[in-house]
Amino acid sequence: ARVNTRIWETLAKAIRDNKRLSIRHTSPGEKTYTDREVDPYYLVNCKGEWYLSSFCHTRNSIRTFAVSRIQRAEILSETFTLPAAMDKKTMFGDQFGIVWKPDHYKVRIRFAPEVAPYIREREWHPLQRIKDLRGGGLVREFTTNHLPEVKDWVLSWGSGATALSPTILVAKVAASLSMALAQYRRRIRRG
Repeated sequence: ARVNTRIWETLAKAIRDNKRLSIRHTSPGEKTYTDREVDPYYLVNCKGEWYLSSFCHTRNSIRTFAVSRIQRAEILSETFTLPAAMDKKTMFGDQFGIVWKPDHYKVRIRFAPEVAPYIREREWHPLQRIKDLRGGGLVREFTTNHLPEVKDWVLSWGSGATALSPTILVAKVAASLSMALAQYRRRIRRG
């Protein structure tokens, strides 16, 4: 994604100086912008996209903003102190994504024998555990607070992966698959 270098530099300077920011941001697919005041914590590059991880005073919670969707950034006079609990390891240490949530989930995913070799050869999570199954499959377990990215990862393996837990992840994967199946059924009916 294209990033306005002046905005990126403004964000970086605010992080360096612990200064609050006023930003104008849009969500994916939206045409309207929202103005937010944020305490910028980190600039993070994830899968080729830059993100601003910050405390959003509008939502009173940690929020992540794609830098490419920030239309304006202005440094304010207010300063902030980065909370000790918001270090890089806490926010990004499990390597599954950048959408931070305070809740942690024990994730279990079963991988079919045909994709298991690809899962075995890479460290997907620093605290992952693997349980080998008869027939060549495996179950991968780890704890994370990045469920949206885990859902997308499970879906990327198609029928080769099955989310086993937590229930909320299983439901999200099932809902995505149901919607995709409905779209394909409509397409088949239309010819």
